[in-house]
Amino acid sequence: MFLACRAFGVNGRSARRWMWLLPSGYCFALQSSGPQNDGYAVNYVLAALALAAFAFHSRHRASFWLALLAVALLTGAKLSNLPLLLPLGLALWPVLFRVRWLNWRLAPVLALAGICSFLPLAGLCWLHTGDWTGDPADQWQMRPVNSTGAVAANLMEFANDAVHPPVLPGCERGNVLLEPLNRSAFIHWLERVQPNFTGVKFGEIAYEGGVGLGCGVGLYALFLLLGSGFVKPIAKVFRATDLPLAWRPSPCCWPNSAPATPRARSSRSPGSRPWLTVRRG
Repeated sequence: MFLACRAFGVNGRSARRWMWLLPSGYCFALQSSGPQNDGYAVNYVLAALALAAFAFHSRHRASFWLALLAVALLTGAKLSNLPLLLPLGLALWPVLFRVRWLNWRLAPVLALAGICSFLPLAGLCWLHTGDWTGDPADQWQMRPVNSTGAVAANLMEFANDAVHPPVLPGCERGNVLLEPLNRSAFIHWLERVQPNFTGVKFGEIAYEGGVGLGCGVGLYALFLLLGSGFVKPIAKVFRATDLPLAWRPSPCCWPNSAPATPRARSSRSPGSRPWLTVRRG
């Protein structure tokens, strides 16, 4: 977490803070000792981002290959992680033009990544069900009818999880107050276009299966995002090893982030202090 934040322009103080705060989210703290398998996949995401940034700054091709393996492991963990390939592809795209990755070693790396990814399971699903997802009849209602409604439903679920306390005695009275909202035409439309959406509800305790970051991390992040509009950023001077164009918006997503990025030791900036170094043999 710390390396991924620093690589994308977050200052050291905020990176250290989020290194400890993010694992305290409900989805990570509860699933670490339970049967659910959603939260641990974030390790592959952070590894892919950190390794891709390290490959970009140091021109180290092995780091780029390890980032590809992390992406493959992410898809192999759960098929619902496939939408994360789009932002990870944007993170890996600048590395393709900076690292000399095209040589004979790429073939075994891609073969290993294919074995670690969802491709073997997708082939078995196609063989036994006729559909690469393994759910041709959409038994688990994962295929939205309308993409706009699906985004709106997921945003409402995210907000619901972000304000859910760890323990909420007497939640039935709160759910009664939410009944007019859940019976509104807008919620009924969301339930039609996103079948697994069940409205805005609260439980006595946070459930590990569908819980998000929780009220602690969620409200803290919201507070920092709102407060960042009243803080004047400190101007930084970009150098040749700063963020590529595809990564420039990323610090805007992190509170208390700095526009400058840590620099790796290279031939262009021999006097810079590295955040990660690699020995060249």
